[in-house]
Amino acid sequence: MLALIGCTSGVISGADPSPPEPSIQASQKRAVSAFYEQVLALNVHGLPSDAQIARLAPLVSDQLLQLMQQARNQQAVDFARHGGSEPPLVQGSLFVSLFEGVTKVLAIEPGPSPDVWAVHLAWGQGSEQVQWTDLTAVALASNRWVVSDIIFNGQWDFARRGRLSEALSVVRGQAN
Repeated sequence: MLALIGCTSGVISGADPSPPEPSIQASQKRAVSAFYEQVLALNVHGLPSDAQIARLAPLVSDQLLQLMQQARNQQAVDFARHGGSEPPLVQGSLFVSLFEGVTKVLAIEPGPSPDVWAVHLAWGQGSEQVQWTDLTAVALASNRWVVSDIIFNGQWDFARRGRLSEALSVVRGQAN
């Protein structure tokens, strides 16, 4: 896990030499924080329900929202086609590397490149706590910052790999 430096601005020494302006950086961090607050509150496992998608919609890019909706539609088609005998297309927690999900956001700090944030996450408590860092990309949409993708960065054998957008695209691609 990355060492955290006690800095009130949230900037890490040695980070990208030209970080976004402080007001932009603060807006981006608020967007990432709001997204993970919803992830914690909703505790989504599998594809989000329509109600969960509605709560996440203002916090994510139109592209990510569309991918979630298309994956939900495809899952409904597959359930109908197979009489509900097939498992869901996505199992486990969709928005983090760990199948079981996340119980706490430990820190949010600038990531390895502009518009990417390192989100330090934990699941469990005490000696049973697992910690990791996923990367969250943001984009400007309609004059506000939204989450545009998540890069799963868990370093254990069965961690979710790749990007959220790729995982949702694969689900959508299973139609035929």
